[in-house]
Formats: sequence, C-alpha cells, structure tokens
Amino acid sequence: MQEGNSTNQKTPFGNQKLLETIAELRKTTVCVKRQETLITAAEKSHAEVVQAFLPSGINVLENELGRKSLYKAVYNCHASVVKVLLNSGVNPNDLFISNNGIKQSFIYLSVYKGDIDTTTLLIEAGADVNIPNVNGITALMTAASKGRLDMMTMLLQAGANIYQEDLLGGNTALCYAAKSSNIEAISLLLEAGAEINYHSKAGVSALTSAAGDGQLEAVKFLLENGADINGSSQLLILPIIHGYHEVTKLLIKSGADVNTRFTDGSFPLNVAAGVGNLEIVNLLLKAGADVNMRGTHNITALLTAAENGFCNIMRVLIDNRANVNAMDIDGHTAMYYAKREEYQDIVMLLKQSGGKIDKSKIRRLYL
Repeated sequence: MQEGNSTNQKTPFGNQKLLETIAELRKTTVCVKRQETLITAAEKSHAEVVQAFLPSGINVLENELGRKSLYKAVYNCHASVVKVLLNSGVNPNDLFISNNGIKQSFIYLSVYKGDIDTTTLLIEAGADVNIPNVNGITALMTAASKGRLDMMTMLLQAGANIYQEDLLGGNTALCYAAKSSNIEAISLLLEAGAEINYHSKAGVSALTSAAGDGQLEAVKFLLENGADINGSSQLLILPIIHGYHEVTKLLIKSGADVNTRFTDGSFPLNVAAGVGNLEIVNLLLKAGADVNMRGTHNITALLTAAENGFCNIMRVLIDNRANVNAMDIDGHTAMYYAKREEYQDIVMLLKQSGGKIDKSKIRRLYL
C-alpha cells in the first residue's frame, strides 16, 4: 500500500503534522509541560492542538487551566479554540485575572475585544451576560460605549440588565452610550425599554452623563426625546468645571435652573467664578443667576473669585451689583482674601468699588 504524504503520516501518537505543530509550540513555551503547551495553543489559535490534548489526560476542567486557556483564546479572538474549550466543558462564567491584574468575565472580554463570534459562542454556552468586571462594568455597557449595535442586540436578547449600574459612579448602559455620544446606541436602549430620565442611586442620568462629558449632540438628542432638564441638581456642575461652553449654553437655553444648589453646597455662578470661566459667568448672569447667592460657609461668587485671584470676573460681578463687603462664615470679606493673597489689582478694584478693610482681621495675617 502506498504511503501517504509524510506530513500527514499516522504515528503511534497521532498525526505527524499535529506533532510537528506541538513541537513548534513547545519552542515558544517556557516549560514543555503539556498544560503550558495547551495554553500556548489556545493563544495561537491552534484548535486542532487543543482538541488533540483534551483526551490525553489533561484535566481542562481544572479551574486554573481551563480559565487560562479560555482567556488566551477569547483575548486573541480565536473563536475556533473557544468553541473547542466550551464544548469540552470549560465554564463560561468563571472569572479570570487579566494581564493588568483586573478580575473580568469572559463575556465582558469578548465584547471589549469586539469579537461577535466569540461573544455568540459564550452566550450559546450559557454565559451570564450580567457578570461585571471589578469596576462593575458589564458587557452591555461596553457595547453601548463602543456603539456595537449587533452586540447590544444580542446581549439584550440574552437578558442583559438595562439598569445595572457600575461602581464608578452608578452609570448604566444608557449613560455609557450618552458619554460616547452614540446616538444609535442611545436609541436602541430607549427602544428596548430604558427610561430616559432614570437616575441611578448616585443621581446619575443619561443627560448628566452626556453633559458632563461635553457631548453636545447627545445632549440635544436626549432633550429632544424628553429628558428632564431639571431632573438633577447636578446637571450644570461638570460642564461648567470643564468649560463646555456650547453644552452649558444649550442647557441654560433649555431651561436649566441657574440658581440650583449642588450637593456640595455650591452653585453654578460660584463654580464658574472659582474656575475663572468668564464666558460662563456672563452666560449665567444673563440667564438670571443670583449674583449674591450664598453657598457653603456663606461663600459668594465674589468671595470665591477674590480668593482665586480672578480680577476680571470680580469686575463683571461688581458691575452686576455683587456685594463687595459680603462676609463668609468666618467674617472674611473679599478684601481680606485679596490682602492675604497679595492680589494688588483686586485690592485696588475693591477700594474703587467701596470695599472695606477690617483692620483687626487684616492685622492677624501678619502676626
């Protein structure tokens, strides 16, 4: 009988070509143990090697070996290897420690890597699509952030929880879509039943998420589709701090309360004055912000601007009738802070505007 091709020749141990592949893999492995060769085969997408190793006495169901092999296959998007391992009984709901030391689920990793084939295989094998990573981020949140409508649809059909919140501030999948300004992803989640005005336990909503990340188009879309402009007292704080002028303009134009009080006791005009944002200060004043509103410790916007050395903002506030002699809870005026920080331009402005010097308090600065 004629011999076949030598590379396909059968040996007592199996296919010659397969043995050559295994030998080559062992060259890239620190140790020649079969377990490590199996992990390397999974990493390099040698499904036939993985398949060959399963009946050879290796217990792939042993947690560490199974996790490592499946992790390598999912991370490198090797669907054929993933299929072999899952069919052999590796648990798709085991958690693993990634290269950067973060505990993750396989379904999260497959979505993060953007591989629809491995995601499909994991779901078909019974993967729990709601298992989050160590930061509470789920596969649906990740797909929404990336705008992967195909994966989002698959995950929702598999029972993904629309209202599950992460541990980084209580963000839901809708918040992730809003932060990334993925309009189609936002639409898909709304169609799937997500409540546009849902607020997490931390008070976060899709609108606060979009506004806080300066996503103008997402803010527009959410407002046009019924987002409550005053559903959260925190709506204006991040756009002001980060200087998102267009977002802040749109929110104010849409009826955001310019005299709202944030959870830390501050208020929009005070925050804008504290970060030195003259344009937003003018926007807020034009929209009716109370120039003499008081926050925590009786702080006014003028006192905040004085302490931080923003003379141009103080001038605008004074022109809008800010009380130049307003005192904080300790009895300190804007003049006190200007003297303490040696802001001579502010001292001059305050003197010209009727600012008083409390000599007893100023004297303490030099004792």
